[in-house]
Amino acid sequence: MNPDIIYFASSLGALLSFLIAMFQVMLVLGFPYAEASWGGKYKVLPKKLRVASVIATILLIFIGFIYLLASKILPEIIPFQTTKIIMWIIVVFLLLNTIGNLASKSKYEKLFMTPISFIMLICGLILSIFG
Repeated sequence: MNPDIIYFASSLGALLSFLIAMFQVMLVLGFPYAEASWGGKYKVLPKKLRVASVIATILLIFIGFIYLLASKILPEIIPFQTTKIIMWIIVVFLLLNTIGNLASKSKYEKLFMTPISFIMLICGLILSIFG
């Protein structure tokens, strides 16, 4: 596969992951955008879900770095085979996440998070198969 497509998939997947991580930080700080996450039950996240958003932020930052490692944009800090395995785990996670977003009762989650998750899934598939 064309290396430009791999770099694009890696960069786009990482960018989206980092942007959603920033969104999660905003939720932790009490911004009123929670209707687009966690099932859309709240306008502002309660304290218990803010802890979950902290964990989600850490996970999303990790995912972003794995995207960059999988395409070798970042230097290899863990063995490439390990990165490939982690990338496949991320693909499965994003598949489940996309399905969960589609099933959400929140129209904002369906409208915004589903396409983002799906794009990240496609980028992850490209990296897993061709990276």
